[in-house]
Amino acid sequence: MPTQELQQRQILSQQQLQALNILSLDGAALDEMLKKEEIDNPLFDLDKIHGTVERPISVQTPDKEGNLSERAAPDKTAQDLYLFLESQLPANVTKAERGVFRHMVEFLEPGTGLLPETVEEVAEILAAPLYVVERCLSWLHQMEPAGVGAATTSESLVLQAFHKGMTDPTLLGILFDHLEDVAAKRYRTIMRAYGLTMEEVQHYVSLIRTLEPYPTAAFGGGESAGFIVPDLEFYCKDGQWGVRVQDRWSSGVPYSSYYDLSGTDAAPELRTYLQEQHRHADYIVQCVEKRRSTLQQLGQLILNTQLAFLAEGQPLHTLTADMLAEQMGVNPSTVSRAIKGKYVKTPTKVYPLSYFLTRAGNRSGDAAPDSRSEVLAALHKLLQEEDPVHPLSDAQLADQLTAQGITTTRRTVAKYRLLLGIPGAFERKQ
Repeated sequence: MPTQELQQRQILSQQQLQALNILSLDGAALDEMLKKEEIDNPLFDLDKIHGTVERPISVQTPDKEGNLSERAAPDKTAQDLYLFLESQLPANVTKAERGVFRHMVEFLEPGTGLLPETVEEVAEILAAPLYVVERCLSWLHQMEPAGVGAATTSESLVLQAFHKGMTDPTLLGILFDHLEDVAAKRYRTIMRAYGLTMEEVQHYVSLIRTLEPYPTAAFGGGESAGFIVPDLEFYCKDGQWGVRVQDRWSSGVPYSSYYDLSGTDAAPELRTYLQEQHRHADYIVQCVEKRRSTLQQLGQLILNTQLAFLAEGQPLHTLTADMLAEQMGVNPSTVSRAIKGKYVKTPTKVYPLSYFLTRAGNRSGDAAPDSRSEVLAALHKLLQEEDPVHPLSDAQLADQLTAQGITTTRRTVAKYRLLLGIPGAFERKQ
């Protein structure tokens, strides 16, 4: 029987998951969610919202090669995704592990299958042991569709490459650090970075084209193909720049007065039901308003940093998700969710919000950008060659890599071991 404290923690975890999911939604998906709330909750009345929605703008979604193309509509659902992933769990999975795994699947970004939160952040939100979260993540990284559960698109493609036995350090380096160059066909930049010929670069690009940037796109929730609704607007009026959030959530709380039972003799069961629905509606309102304030703050920071680009056409300034997170006092994963799949309208054109960010730096303790592929390839080789009776700990793996001239840390080893879907030493022991 769950204790009251455990029940409260579970409720809190569910609420935090819902808040993260609402933050991840673009304007069109948010509108759909609110419409569903109106159907499910008699207290919701969306006609009471007086804001307006920006007219949908025709765009095309870039494919894995960076070209523009229409994307087919998904034929599966998020529930199908969970059932598909759950069917791949080990036979000896415990009830507690299954519960953590289910929540981690709920954390996945719709349509992309990415998991921007770190294992430490997930463990904190779920109030779950870190080793259980790590175990569930290692399982997730071994599953199909390959690439699911990675933190970034680059890591997802790297994971897919390993699933296919593609472990060439140069290929991994391009996936880590030159995806934008691949998409923009800036092949000469890649040639200079790795001392390659044009034919060699084109060979690597052909390999990358076999990978899927959106592993869970078939299960729905991905970026819309053909039309988008900008979530933000950078506007200039009388020489002054400003930011507007483009959604219908502009005034008033959308509660129906039809179910006001304050002066009636309603049955206790009905009153209890409506009180529960009101509490749920209150939380949804808080989440949506938090999403709006987060986007407003995020947009203002981006505008402040990239004003010279917008106003004068100058190059973009250095701006990363980590820098924004520090200024906002949130986790980088929050910034990642707030930016993902969202667009901003400017006086000249519509941009993905991510366009205004330059390549992200690494978190403290991670491998340097130019050594990540080397660390990953060498670590993979060590793990394949280790004695299964005496598997190496993360610290021992770090020491062996250092002995090979690849300076790294135990934390980095743990991160890339998990990315490869390889469990800890205790679980690898035979």
